[in-house]
Amino acid sequence: MDHIQDELDWERKMINYGLERFRLQEHKAKERGDYTGTKSGARLLKNYLTQVSEYISHYCAGNSPGGRRRTKYTPVISAVDADKLSLMALTSLISAVHSEVTLASAAFSVGGQIEDELRYTEFEIANKELFDQLQRDLDRRNSESYRHRHRVLNHSMRKANIEWRSWSHEMRASVGMIVLTLALDASDLVYKETVRQGAKRSRIVLKANPEVHDWIKRSDEATAAVLPDRMPMLIKPDDWTGFTSGGYILPKLRQITPLIKFRHGAAGRAQRDMVVNSDLKEVMRGVNGMQSTPWRINTRILETLQQVWEKGLTVGMPSSQPYEIPPSPVPAGMDEVPDHLVGAFNDWRNTARELHTKEKERQGLVLGVSRSMRIGNMLKDHERFYFVYQMDFRGRAYCTTSGINPQGADVGKGCLEFADGKPLGDTGAYWLKVHGANKFGFDKGSYDVRVNWVEENHTLILAAAEDPLSNRDLWGNADKPYQFLAFCFEYASYVNNGEDHISHLPVALDGACNGLQHFSAMLGDPVGARSVNLSPNDVPADIYQDVADVCTQKLRDAEAVGEIAAENWIKFIVAHGHDNIPRAASKLPVMTLPYGSSQQTCTSGLFSWYAGHESRFFPDNTGFRHCIYLSSLMWDSISEVVVAAREAMVWLQTISGELAKENAPLSYKTPLGFPMYQASPRQERIQICHRVGGSRMRVTITSPLEGLDVRKQRQGSSPNLVHSIDATHMLMCVNAGLDSGIDSFSIIHDDFGVHACNVQDWHGIIREQFVKLHTENNILKDLYDQLTEKHDIDIPAPPAHMGFDLNEVLESPYFFG
Repeated sequence: MDHIQDELDWERKMINYGLERFRLQEHKAKERGDYTGTKSGARLLKNYLTQVSEYISHYCAGNSPGGRRRTKYTPVISAVDADKLSLMALTSLISAVHSEVTLASAAFSVGGQIEDELRYTEFEIANKELFDQLQRDLDRRNSESYRHRHRVLNHSMRKANIEWRSWSHEMRASVGMIVLTLALDASDLVYKETVRQGAKRSRIVLKANPEVHDWIKRSDEATAAVLPDRMPMLIKPDDWTGFTSGGYILPKLRQITPLIKFRHGAAGRAQRDMVVNSDLKEVMRGVNGMQSTPWRINTRILETLQQVWEKGLTVGMPSSQPYEIPPSPVPAGMDEVPDHLVGAFNDWRNTARELHTKEKERQGLVLGVSRSMRIGNMLKDHERFYFVYQMDFRGRAYCTTSGINPQGADVGKGCLEFADGKPLGDTGAYWLKVHGANKFGFDKGSYDVRVNWVEENHTLILAAAEDPLSNRDLWGNADKPYQFLAFCFEYASYVNNGEDHISHLPVALDGACNGLQHFSAMLGDPVGARSVNLSPNDVPADIYQDVADVCTQKLRDAEAVGEIAAENWIKFIVAHGHDNIPRAASKLPVMTLPYGSSQQTCTSGLFSWYAGHESRFFPDNTGFRHCIYLSSLMWDSISEVVVAAREAMVWLQTISGELAKENAPLSYKTPLGFPMYQASPRQERIQICHRVGGSRMRVTITSPLEGLDVRKQRQGSSPNLVHSIDATHMLMCVNAGLDSGIDSFSIIHDDFGVHACNVQDWHGIIREQFVKLHTENNILKDLYDQLTEKHDIDIPAPPAHMGFDLNEVLESPYFFG
């Protein structure tokens, strides 16, 4: 059993791990020569970029800043954007801060970059399609070598007969010297020092000002201090009693891990003031209940995970192979895209973009698996540990630990189980079986049907528990492989021990499209209520399949009139063993609708689903176009199935837009007293991109403007309100669970887990608290009243309640299930 001294030592390790990770990242950046890629280098670059750019602009305009007069090379310099010149010069100066360089070599380097900027601008003007294609190819290959990019582009220019007269050494050095001298005048990063080399020779070197070195040291220390590797705690976290009173023990960790992560700037300060004047006792009680849950590592899952990783198996793992972007349909060297290839080229470009995004996601999943195994091995010998929770500006609660945590990916969640076990009792075995079917993905039938499915697969489940690697056909094909395998282990123990089996497995109940559940309740929408299981059904309603079925009929109608894309989609559906579009295709577009998704989001979701099956089923370079076609039908289908909720979303967007025009935020105090506060300020964004010198460098400078961003306020209104409401429901459930004697919770925003023996009561608690939330409060009217009381602004009244009796939820078995 761990004690407070163990915890204090553990928290110091968190700080040290964060420091080591930060230093390693900084060291790798410096090894690459990417000094502006360090945290301090990036800050220096942003701090000085604008003032150096303005100084260069004054010079080019003939204003002679600092007495600097124009020369014969000034017109050359004026042909390049001042922001880019500033970026080039500062990159050299920041390198000089870390590594002494001569003024001559720095000037020659900057002059070379300026020549390349003009050279490749000429290339782009002369043959934009070829230039863009070469840049994409180089980016796709992650080519970060300046010399390689330089060689490829120069060779292609010659091959395309695009002439460029190379600058002389004198011209390159002179142009670079002018720009570098201007940057030296406008900044105080480095100074020039003459170093003697014998009696007659000397050289001028650039050296960092001592104040800059001191600033970098302080900056790095401050940055590392706020980047600890936050781990679970070995003892129960302190209960939250205030903004920074709770959670971790060490004052240093506690100070940088407050209860609420406010947004930066004025919005965060305003919300902080509201929190100070709010009664958050019930909010903190719920969060304390979640972080008082003791956990332990499921060592059998961890061992299996490591064996799968070491053997290179792909069971439940992100692919080890990167996504490959297909070759462009436009041959290299072609001046323009021929008319007959325009469609294919646009489709290829969109496909490449989406596959690039999926590849980034794959890399993130690989890192997540690695981190889960590392943390799992660190914690496996501890009898119990706890997660600290923080809240965001909407009131949603999140674990501070990434990788292994109850809200993480399948691998991380599978490695966790409750530290305190409880006997299954009279009903626990039933709900354990339902949980197993759910984690496999067999979750559309009644609960009895799911239990029967487990019993029919009894032998396969026991075989998987006995030898997971040799018997992975069943669990390896589950929707959540490692959580399902954890069920297999638990089920095998239950078979051996019966109802007296001590269960440690969290058994979760999942909301049926929870965002739409809340909107249907707010509006009293009987149609929406039936679609998302607010009203009782013998089997669970499936809004995702409802939308998919409507969309399938639209495809068949289009196929009947000879639309080729529709015919191809029907063939795709049949080829993959379906009669209709599967629910997996419509799930993401429907699920994200309450959170502000758009038709573009719908297209992206469909392509992700399509690429996950077979990215080359359709004719070459038409896959994305087919997804655009299907998304228009899917979007219309969603509108036919989800009607009232969209009305509420439009109302929220309208009022938030009207408020923003008057510089008024969207704020709402939830039924538990949490002050949700949305105020996205207008910002001016200046993006500077310089891409020849090694990898592409992009710097974005933002500066605040007066007022609020109307577009962002509109876009954020629906998701932020519904997130604040689902967070309220979650905390109400935890508090009611505590009152009924439940003491262990595995909670995500719309997926609530407890011990199997508590699930029967937990069902009732979740339904009761939902009804209480929406009958004791009229969310939309309360929001309207709060806003009109605060602001003298004319906004429309909310949509009228449509009459659905929320008490039906109390009798709906599949509301959460």
